[in-house]
Amino acid sequence: MVLSYFAILLMAGFLFFINVLPQFVAAGYKDAIPWMGTSANVFKWVYPALQIALILGVGLTMAAPSASNFERIGIVFLLFTSLVYLWPSVVYIGDLPSSWLHGSGFGHVYPSIVPFIQAWLFAGMLTQLAKWCAVNCHGTQSKAGNSRITDKQAWERAFTGLRFLVIVGAVWLVVWLVLYYLPIVIPSLSLLYIRFFRLWMMLPQLGMFGLMVMLAAFSRPVTRVIQLLKSYVYEGSASQDPQVQQSGNTMESMRPVGFIFTGLALFSYASYLASQKWLEPAYAAKQREVLKVKLDKFEEDFQKANAEPVSSIGTDAPNLMMEPIEGDMVSLESLRGKVVVLYFCSTESIPCAVELPTLNLLSNGKWKENVEVLGLSTESKSVLQAFSKENKIDFPLMSSKDWPAPFNTIRVMPTTYIIDAQGIIRERIVGMKGLSKYKAAIEKVLSVSGKKENESTP
Repeated sequence: MVLSYFAILLMAGFLFFINVLPQFVAAGYKDAIPWMGTSANVFKWVYPALQIALILGVGLTMAAPSASNFERIGIVFLLFTSLVYLWPSVVYIGDLPSSWLHGSGFGHVYPSIVPFIQAWLFAGMLTQLAKWCAVNCHGTQSKAGNSRITDKQAWERAFTGLRFLVIVGAVWLVVWLVLYYLPIVIPSLSLLYIRFFRLWMMLPQLGMFGLMVMLAAFSRPVTRVIQLLKSYVYEGSASQDPQVQQSGNTMESMRPVGFIFTGLALFSYASYLASQKWLEPAYAAKQREVLKVKLDKFEEDFQKANAEPVSSIGTDAPNLMMEPIEGDMVSLESLRGKVVVLYFCSTESIPCAVELPTLNLLSNGKWKENVEVLGLSTESKSVLQAFSKENKIDFPLMSSKDWPAPFNTIRVMPTTYIIDAQGIIRERIVGMKGLSKYKAAIEKVLSVSGKKENESTP
């Protein structure tokens, strides 16, 4: 029992430490970054040792009297632990979708809900034991820290505290499970979670928080039970009264069922560690390939859905008039002789707000003399000026309205047109694609423009 108790405490302490460190980094304490890597490496080795200690402790505690029904909850604990740690191997071997691992997690660190359930079941075991002892112990004065009450009263107090803990833990667990799995039943809730509550990111932290709260109330009644058991066994063995001796020596030898379920739990955890080393890498690689195929298909469908009614590729770009943040109006025709990247955007669009600052690398890159990057928006100059100053945008942001065809077909922000030095539209890119995509497109247009110039040279 003591072994399991301290294993749970140490596990909770490590989980708390690992979950708190990122908060310090987010708050600006960069010195915490090295500790994140160190704590993860330490926990990688400590967590398995604590899980094994917890399993062994529960198995040994199942030597309690069979009349206490303590063994039943111990079997539930060991069976839960076995299923939790066998499940990843089932997913890997059966090549099941990665979503089937939600709630169990990847790698050596399971989410804190697993040790929470283990702590809750362990509290249930002790509650059953305290109840049985309260009913069957004699009424002599307690030797466990308070001589003003009897053993029976001491056990009843321990039972009351543990029972309250188990009830509160059960309510919290139900709430957590409903929050976690309800979006699977009602998919529309996923967007609600992300947009308003960000519960997908908070749920693991909520599991850790629940474990901390539970252990804050867990320590006192469990410590009381341990003290009572020590004094109870000591008193029974030291007394000359046969009746007291019999009530004190309550522990039995571990029964076969205890050995079986303890062995199963240890085997399941060993299989979990082995699966992480040999099965998970191949499974993860396969899942990445599946994800790539899905993303490619999504991109293809996305581009088709946002395609122009009539393709503008290869046609002359219209003479678009643009108003810079500072200075006079600029026409698109005045930029002939350069490759022009027209980035149609809105500062209110999250993809645009994220991607615009990164486009500085295009305007200041190796094509600085041959490529002009322009950001176009229907927003006012004052809005664009504030955004440019705040995000240190190096290329011109232009205010422009009443876009002529084909620019009037734009439905998604950002949409990018790349126009060659002769004023011909060569590329159209819809959505946020990243620098590599833009660089490749610019290189392609520059190479085509270079060939045309060579062909026109006598």
